[in-house]
Amino acid sequence: MSHPATLTSPSPTGNGQDWRILVAVFWVTSMVEGLGVSQIFALLPTYLREMGVPDSERPAFIGIFSAAQQPGSAPRHLPARRPGPPGL
Repeated sequence: MSHPATLTSPSPTGNGQDWRILVAVFWVTSMVEGLGVSQIFALLPTYLREMGVPDSERPAFIGIFSAAQQPGSAPRHLPARRPGPPGL
């Protein structure tokens, strides 16, 4: 007797949960996280002013925080620097 094909595949636990539900949950949580981070960085200059950071140093702090947020975004096109004297 042949069974009709279904769109869901059996899960290892046998409860028949669809993997697309898990992907949707991860997608929603990623969107919420992204919105939260963008709100923090929108208010960062005001927060730094309240903390007493001088106007001249505020852009450096914002740059450091932005770079720390995305550690994988370093430029890849720059050659690696080797320690030691040049020309070796």
